[in-house]
Amino acid sequence: MSKSVKYIILVIILYIFVHNPLFRLLAGLGSIKFLYLLLGVTLVSFLPLYKTLFKIFKKEQTLCWMIFGFIVFRTIVGGDPAMLRSAITAILEIFFIPLTIVIIIKRYFPHEDNSKVLINSILILGSVGALITTVCIIDPGFGYYVKYNLSYLSQDSFLNNVDFRGFGLSEDLVGSYGMIQGAILALGLAFIDEKKWFILFYPIMFLSIMLNARTGIIIAIIGLFIYIYRKKRIGSILSLVVVVLLFLTGVTYLLSKGVVSDDSLTFVMEFFDEINEVQEEGDLSGSRTYDALMGRGFIHPDSFGGMIIGDGFQIMGNKKGVHSDVGYFNQLFYGGILYCFLLYSLIFHNFKRLRKRCKKDGFFILYIFVFLIANFKGIFLLNSGGFRLISLLYFSHIYDSYIKNDAILLNNIRARTEKNQM
Repeated sequence: MSKSVKYIILVIILYIFVHNPLFRLLAGLGSIKFLYLLLGVTLVSFLPLYKTLFKIFKKEQTLCWMIFGFIVFRTIVGGDPAMLRSAITAILEIFFIPLTIVIIIKRYFPHEDNSKVLINSILILGSVGALITTVCIIDPGFGYYVKYNLSYLSQDSFLNNVDFRGFGLSEDLVGSYGMIQGAILALGLAFIDEKKWFILFYPIMFLSIMLNARTGIIIAIIGLFIYIYRKKRIGSILSLVVVVLLFLTGVTYLLSKGVVSDDSLTFVMEFFDEINEVQEEGDLSGSRTYDALMGRGFIHPDSFGGMIIGDGFQIMGNKKGVHSDVGYFNQLFYGGILYCFLLYSLIFHNFKRLRKRCKKDGFFILYIFVFLIANFKGIFLLNSGGFRLISLLYFSHIYDSYIKNDAILLNNIRARTEKNQM
């Protein structure tokens, strides 16, 4: 199998894993379910390698099972049973399937830097997503086909009544899709020296974010800080400034050519109006988005028991007369302080481990800020396309650090694994 074919297959797997397109042909079944079969086949074929990875990520696995255990408890004492189904899905999709992809990359790209293979594939993934979005925008006929014929939309879907945003092929175009594209653009900016080809896709990456979920552009900007952190050279920083200016020129050119509708252009420009309002006000109260999310102040369960173990339901969708899109509030209402402690312990454990083992590439900066921003704008945990993406990058970076820096320790782990199999 040629290298190009391997990359094509890997990008298809990543697209399904990260974006989980909901196809009408499958009656809304997430296409990521096909990767469960891949997980089963790979698990049987490479069981010793899985056992090695389980030992490397023992604490992460323990935290995942503790979160799952709490959800089982919350369901038994009275909680939304849908959360238990979501937790089972999350265990597979944020732990087992990412490890499967790491194993596939290791086995089929044995002589290459696995993390670089993954980052390159993710940049291709972002480019493909941006191209699909751009064609949907400039060709209304194609956009209509993708939205109403290829994709599955439930009757109460927000996109049924919106034409100025929601372009592309993903399970959550007005939520996690923009965050995913923002994170990928951030990677492209952070590794611009090694991935110069990606510069050509900056303008359409910008469109794919701004015409779906504009908050993703804030995540993209984090890539600039990672680049500065990695390089620490004035010349490199100036070069990046020039690239960003060229990028903004390209975006301005696209918008001036009328590639988006007036309503879509208004939606884009509102984002910059809000930024200007925040600057004039001197705080976030000038942001209409912030007011929509936080206008009622801090929302929390009424009872002491609710604060400790939650009320057993999330409040997105105005359940029981309470509503918020903020992930932190939804998690607090579902499982209280105890549930939040377990969730955030996983995030901050991973952050600290990345900072310790992979400090040079600065990915730990992107990891923590994606969580902080995305979980504010929506329900990022337990499972979303954005969390699946950064979980995959996390496992790949940590395992790659063992391969590069701890060969002896890795061999000892493998030896103990093989000994236990005997």
